[in-house]
Amino acid sequence: MVEQATDANILSFKSSRGKLRYDFSEASNKGGRPKLPNATFLQAMNCDGSPLPRPDWADRARKQLYRADYVLNHFVHYSTVTKAHMITYQEAQTAGESWNRYQPPDPTERNVDELTEATMIHTKSLDYAQTLNWKNKCRFDFPRKYLGCHVGFPWPNNTVSSTETYDKTTGWDYNCFVNQRVDDYWAPRLRQAMEERRKQQRASIED
Repeated sequence: MVEQATDANILSFKSSRGKLRYDFSEASNKGGRPKLPNATFLQAMNCDGSPLPRPDWADRARKQLYRADYVLNHFVHYSTVTKAHMITYQEAQTAGESWNRYQPPDPTERNVDELTEATMIHTKSLDYAQTLNWKNKCRFDFPRKYLGCHVGFPWPNNTVSSTETYDKTTGWDYNCFVNQRVDDYWAPRLRQAMEERRKQQRASIED
């Protein structure tokens, strides 16, 4: 039968797309703003539109880690068929369990605690066209806010203010939150691992 709920077979992460941080991007004569060539995606996209923990709407684009022998079919964001779905009515009756094979979520799926366990940074690259006209779209006085600004300007100290909502010098709206643990710990570790891998590759070529 199905494992108990404490033995999670599926871990779900809320997801919202990161913005391309201004400090890790560069100007372009074509009007857009691409990522700096020497910046990792982890650094450049570490600028989420929502602070942690993310709001409930971020669950719609969840990402999952799951046991491959338990999830029988997975589709983009959801575990659509699991072993729990395959239990027959007779098996459920015999085990003394309720039976509803189509009712989500799976009994052994749970959301991670983003403050104490783990979180996910959506580091998907931006299409160049998405940053066009950013100099207008990202200003505090841009009238058509619904068009969105894909370039990230972090809130100072990750703290929202009702009065200081934009940079008075540049006019850019504050619009995202940086995961400081990533900046201070994980991004340097990634860069170090990348450099060690390059050294190994150079050594293998020289040999």
